[in-house]
This record gives sequence, structure tokens and C-alpha cells, in this order.
Amino acid sequence: MLRVFAILLMLIAAGCSGTVLDQTGPLNITAITVSKSPDVVAASNIRAKVKREANDLLLNVNPGGTPVRAVIDVDQVQYKNRGLALVVPSQNNIEATVQLRDRDNRTVSEFRVSAQTDLRYPGVIGVVTSTNRPLADIDTALARNLAGATLYRIYKRAPMPAPGVPLF
Repeated sequence: MLRVFAILLMLIAAGCSGTVLDQTGPLNITAITVSKSPDVVAASNIRAKVKREANDLLLNVNPGGTPVRAVIDVDQVQYKNRGLALVVPSQNNIEATVQLRDRDNRTVSEFRVSAQTDLRYPGVIGVVTSTNRPLADIDTALARNLAGATLYRIYKRAPMPAPGVPLF
């Protein structure tokens, strides 16, 4: 149930803006580069996780489109405050800037994308959801959700939940 709610929340948030394809025409992502801002502190190798998830979801989605390279710069990772989860609702959050560049390295499109996990439950439920999962697993879910939000922003396609990786 939480997976469905998380996907719906992601689609509603991303639905506030048009697709990249509305501005550029058909595109096909043929390569992905992921970087992480130096001030971003994550529990695990968030850059590698975003790269893996983005490769799974974004590469060669539209083979007939103009080839572009996606450059994803992760510039914020924020974890739910486990100590204050009893009284202050919060969630895990990741944000990035995505650039789509053509073969001449010109930016075709640039946009911000964000994703969340562990929805904003206050009280005892908030404490349980914030202490129940290792941070490395949260990083995997954040990376998957970020790649899914990027897929939706470009193509208006919702990602399918991966087995074993909760989308919440």
C-alpha cells in the first residue's frame, strides 16, 4: 500500500510541470554521468546507487529519439531526524540537477528533480519508520525514487517498483 501511495505522490509532484519532451522533441538517453556535490554526506555511496538506478530506468527508453547524455548532480541528501520523529514529522529527501546534453555537449534541457522516502509520519509511527531501516537501504530507495522521478519528468512514464526495493 505504501508503494502505491509513494508512486502516486511522486506522480502528483512531478505532474505539476510538463515533460522535457514537450520542449525538446523525442530524446533517447544513451549515457549517464552522476556526480555528487562535495558537501553532500550520505550513509553509503549514493553516487553509485543513483548511477545504477538511473542506468536501469533511463537508458535507451526511446531508441528513435535524438541521442543525449544525462548529467545528474546530486546536491542534497537529507535523512529523517530519528531523534525528533516522535514530535516533528519528516522524511528522507534527495535532490539533484539534471542536464540533458547533445553530442556537441550543449545543454538541451536542465531541470531540478527531487524524491522522498519514508513519508512524513509523526508520532510513534514516525519513530518506527525512521529507526526500522538501515541508512544504506534508505539510500537505495532514494536513488531509485530519484531515477523514477527523472524518468517521469522526461517521459511522463511511471517506474515499476523493483522487487526487493521498496518505493517508500
